[in-house]
Amino acid sequence: MSSEEEKEAGAPIPEETATETHRGGKFDPSKIPPPDFKMLVSMLATQAFAAMGQIPNPETGQPMLELPLAKHMIDMLVVIDEKTKGNLTPEEAQFIEHALHELRMGYFAVSQGKK
Repeated sequence: MSSEEEKEAGAPIPEETATETHRGGKFDPSKIPPPDFKMLVSMLATQAFAAMGQIPNPETGQPMLELPLAKHMIDMLVVIDEKTKGNLTPEEAQFIEHALHELRMGYFAVSQGKK
């Protein structure tokens, strides 16, 4: 891959090419919240909660229980927490700590057979 291709691979997708969904429908890109730290943490936390059966699968409506996947998502958040120490606002630091606390407590409860 050339350096120009590498630059393009990391570049954001132009808005005009990102308006079709995988199902062929259209959506309004202006309704997508701007990317930020809290959004990243929320996305990973939501996936972890879903893997713990706390959020139903949107396609089936049924909860799934995939504890190894939940643990992986929690571990990913731990890496982000460790790598961003000292670079977060107090609000961001509190947000990720709270998310990790809730996820760990939920994981423990589910792994012990309690819901």
